[in-house]
Amino acid sequence: MIHPLPEIEFSAIEVKHPLVPKDHHSLIAHITDIHMGPWIKRRHLEEIVDKVNVFSPDLVALTGDYIGYKKKPLVDCAEALGALKAPSYAVLGNHDHWADSRLAIDSFGKNGIDLLQNENRKIQMNDSFLNLVGVDDEVTKNADVPKAHHGIIDDFFTLTLNHVPSIADLCSTHGADLILSGHTHGMQFNVPRLSARIAKMAKMKYVDGCYHIDDALLFVGRGLGSASWPRRFDAFPEIALITLSYGEEMQISKRTSWRAKLRK
Repeated sequence: MIHPLPEIEFSAIEVKHPLVPKDHHSLIAHITDIHMGPWIKRRHLEEIVDKVNVFSPDLVALTGDYIGYKKKPLVDCAEALGALKAPSYAVLGNHDHWADSRLAIDSFGKNGIDLLQNENRKIQMNDSFLNLVGVDDEVTKNADVPKAHHGIIDDFFTLTLNHVPSIADLCSTHGADLILSGHTHGMQFNVPRLSARIAKMAKMKYVDGCYHIDDALLFVGRGLGSASWPRRFDAFPEIALITLSYGEEMQISKRTSWRAKLRK
């Protein structure tokens, strides 16, 4: 058995925005593309959840593709994620829809994870209120960006969760301030020049890391797993720890990363 996660990378990112209240300071953990299945097992995810809990995030954002091609691991994945101590919010990815979206919805609900399907919430985080938006998956044509953002409060900072970063521009035009996405795996095999050409040919505008999009900020996480092949090259498995605070101007920092070993 190939163990694809001998280590994971934690990436610290700072986001400052004028819509964040001046006294607000919070930590968001972003987990994406777990792809539980042949290579990533429940024991791996349970250890990752334990490591995330150590940071005491104020919110956990889950942005899809929890399994590979088979639906059975959805139950184990949701149960393992249910041990997250912070309020957790999720959207579905293409693999979740292909496998069994109804099972995903039921499993997340049973484990206290709020799964958003083209809808939004007004939530409180550290004595401040913000809009939390969940956009459903674009690959499977379930995304409805206008519906997801309908009725958000203009004066509140808006955090949008969306699996596929290709629709980040549209999210921006509908009021998103910070968009968290996955899907790309950071190209998974990141070969200098070659991967950039492949991304261009595939019309992948947003592949990995931090981007400014008009009046919004986008972070694309590399995710943890893979549905088809466990190996990665120069695209390390990642969990992002995003600090959110006030700033007179909209800013998103580059990653500051460190690695943590997992048990075999």
